Amino acid sequence: MGKGCRGSKKIFSDLFETPFQKHKKGRSKKLYILRNECLLDRYIYYGHLSGKRYDLILKILSNDFFLSESTIADLLNCNYEKLSSLKKSYQALSQIAIKKKLKSKWPHLSWEVTLNNIA
Repeated sequence: MGKGCRGSKKIFSDLFETPFQKHKKGRSKKLYILRNECLLDRYIYYGHLSGKRYDLILKILSNDFFLSESTIADLLNCNYEKLSSLKKSYQALSQIAIKKKLKSKWPHLSWEVTLNNIA
């Protein structure tokens, strides 16, 4: 049956039940959570290894994640407990160990502090 066959929809829907699932419009909650987790790791990484000021780190993260600096600040504030936990877990590690851990967790990202990604 081609696209232009008359009655094809009726014939199909009369013979077969097709359960249609409504898809929620908007962002995937799973992707949203992963993005925020990566954002928190990046924030701790830049703060721990670069020694840059808060406002510069927000600018870098804004470029990395295509979000406004105020949105990033809000996300960081909402996830303060997670940030504290991450900071504690990273304090016991060397810089090399932190980079290894983050490279294995987020292999598609660069974990080198360079002049290009530090404003």
